[in-house]
Amino acid sequence: MIKPFKLLNGYTYSDEYTLPVQTYPPIRWVTGYGSSYLIENISVDHIMSIVRCMNGDGNMVIPNPYNGRTHNEWCIIFDNELRRRNQTTISEVES
Repeated sequence: MIKPFKLLNGYTYSDEYTLPVQTYPPIRWVTGYGSSYLIENISVDHIMSIVRCMNGDGNMVIPNPYNGRTHNEWCIIFDNELRRRNQTTISEVES
C-alpha cells in the first residue's frame, strides 16, 4: 500500500485504486489582535461573544464580510460547532 500524499490542488490520494477525496483546511478565527485559533479550540463564551458582536450587541464591531465570509456564513459555522459540542445554539444566543 502506498502512503497517502497530497497534490497541490487539495486532493488526497490514499492509494492507486481509490478516487481522490477533496480535503479542506480547518476553519480558523482571527481575533482583532491577529491571533489565529481553530474553531474547535474557541470557548463557548467566546463564540457567543463573537455572535453578539456580529449582531451589533457586543463591545466590538466585526466587519461584514470578515476573513472572506459573511456574518451569516460565520453564524452557520459557529452554530454547527456548538451543535457538534452539544452546547447552546446560535438561535438561543440571538434571543
